[in-house]
Amino acid sequence: MDKRRQKSHNSHETDGERQMGGWFLTVVKSTVRSMYRGLLMILILSFLLLSTVLLLAFLADPQLMWDSVRKAFGM
Repeated sequence: MDKRRQKSHNSHETDGERQMGGWFLTVVKSTVRSMYRGLLMILILSFLLLSTVLLLAFLADPQLMWDSVRKAFGM
């Protein structure tokens, strides 16, 4: 017997089960990687949206914006 068959025989796993586990792990890794990239993109877009809204509010009325910031942070 070669080593692969001997190992398979000892662990009571067939080649198909081992390949299925590898396929499942690959799918899980890919899904987690995609979710990580998606969440990172959402965070970046959220930060850009918040920055844009604050910039527009400042450009619309700088004095009111400054007064709001001072009131919010107790300066």
